[in-house]
Amino acid sequence: MKTRWMLCALFVAVAFGYFAGVGYSEDPAPDGPAPEEDPMMKKMIELGKPGPMHKLMDHMVGEFDAASKSWMKPGEPTLAQGVAKNSWVHGGRYIQSSYSGPLAGMQYVGSGLMGFDNFKKQFQQVWIDNMSTSMSVSTGSLGKDGKTITLHYTWDGPMGKIPGRMAFTIHGKDSHKIESWATFDGKETKNMEMDFTRRLADPDTTK
Repeated sequence: MKTRWMLCALFVAVAFGYFAGVGYSEDPAPDGPAPEEDPMMKKMIELGKPGPMHKLMDHMVGEFDAASKSWMKPGEPTLAQGVAKNSWVHGGRYIQSSYSGPLAGMQYVGSGLMGFDNFKKQFQQVWIDNMSTSMSVSTGSLGKDGKTITLHYTWDGPMGKIPGRMAFTIHGKDSHKIESWATFDGKETKNMEMDFTRRLADPDTTK
């Protein structure tokens, strides 16, 4: 009975991403302790709390001007200006992002979620945009410098499976950079670079 109860609790937690430790009944399980007293449930609740890696990502939350460089072919990059908005969702567990700006002569719009999995100890990101019908899923880790998050992914399309890499470098609370590379025929090539600068509030509007 206890095992069945634990599996049901785990299913609900996974289905709703709700490891925050709130919303659980204070009544004990039919043949066991209250959920918050069970060792496994306590571990699940602890893993569901935002930690140091989430605090690091807090520097990327806000509204930013984005200066981009893109390389569709060798040579000088194409320059563009865009706007990015990042906000915390689900109690500071995930950053929800939106970006808009010109890209290759078109208006590019994208959005995604980024977070840190305390159990797998890895950063994870899902990204979608108006130029594709596929979701980009990437995972990675924090570098030894303590400020660069590197994510890896594989783009699967007509040209085959193309490995990619992105680096998020956090300079401080008001600026960060994203760089991306793709590997063709065993050679990694940089294709995008974006510098984000926080949009500071107009002093006249804060008086």
